[in-house]
Amino acid sequence: MKTINHSQLKKLIRRHYEQKIPFMIYGCFGIGKSEVIKKTAKEIAKDNKKEFVDWNYISDLEKRTLIGNTKGKFIFADERISQQEPSDIKGIPFFTDGFTEWKVPLLYKVMSEPEADGIIFFDELNVATPMMMNACLQIIHDRCIGNVALSKNVSIFGAGNRGSIDRASTFEEPYPLKDRKSEFELNAPSIDEWTSWGLSNGNDIDSRILGFLNFKPSRLLNVDFKSKDKSATPRGWHQLSKLIKDVNDEEILELLTAGRVGEAVSIEFMAFLKLNQKIDVKELLENPEKAKEIKEIDLKYAILSTVTEYFKRHRETKTLTQIIKLCCNIEVEFGVLLMRFVKAVDNQFFMDNVIKIKEFQEMEKSNSKYFFD
Repeated sequence: MKTINHSQLKKLIRRHYEQKIPFMIYGCFGIGKSEVIKKTAKEIAKDNKKEFVDWNYISDLEKRTLIGNTKGKFIFADERISQQEPSDIKGIPFFTDGFTEWKVPLLYKVMSEPEADGIIFFDELNVATPMMMNACLQIIHDRCIGNVALSKNVSIFGAGNRGSIDRASTFEEPYPLKDRKSEFELNAPSIDEWTSWGLSNGNDIDSRILGFLNFKPSRLLNVDFKSKDKSATPRGWHQLSKLIKDVNDEEILELLTAGRVGEAVSIEFMAFLKLNQKIDVKELLENPEKAKEIKEIDLKYAILSTVTEYFKRHRETKTLTQIIKLCCNIEVEFGVLLMRFVKAVDNQFFMDNVIKIKEFQEMEKSNSKYFFD
């Protein structure tokens, strides 16, 4: 099976949506399969100037009001197939005038509207029982349920784990089902990809986590099936970032980290945080040339998180100027990464003020492509 990265996945989602060809993505748990599909769906809706409607987060009443009212809307429905019964997909039969007809679920009634547009996303498809997979087959193959046909604008996507590789309780998909869709395997994001995602608008990943993972990239996805310890995944780090926001109590930090990404990784993470205590940020910013004296690689990564945290508390032009001077006194790769961290704290403030700083103009000539992406 062809392996792809997250950037390629976005492009493939768009192409399959345009051509209305079913699409299936496999990969390790916690690496962002479902999130990329949903995020790309939002982007498609925006590009088409349509209102994004998350079917899973609206009330039953709101769902019913969509019948006859789908124009201008892009509906995204996440169907967790492993948690459903065949009747949730196929509906139920009923008799009328001596004939059998099917009462289809509300989602498929809405998605059969001529002007309906959107994506039906069958998540955990290969974790579902063979009976459930067969229930999905007609939708994927014929784009209909009984005598109810889906709108020509609706696309069908799916996602699943890699069976024995991920220790997931999967079932073998019927060959007719596999033959009806494109299939790819998603690689775990690289640390550069995840850092870029973590620094993008709305994600706000804790700078302590970004500093640690750039220091030890292998811990972004740390899965050991032989161990009873919890695995570390990109999803786990994302959730941990929310848990430790504004938390500085060492005991609570250690407990939260161990509970979300595993005890072994938490020991390393806490050791990294202790390095931060060795750095006098105020002294370093006032005397940036002292950064050249720091040789330890772990301390250099610790500078990224400690300086970023300091900037969050002192969002001033003076502080930004000091940080730019610091960037000029450390290796280019660390300087550029620190600039990206700081820019993510307040993009507007950064862009409005950094161009006024003389030292930045020299950096901008050769390194702007790294932090103005």
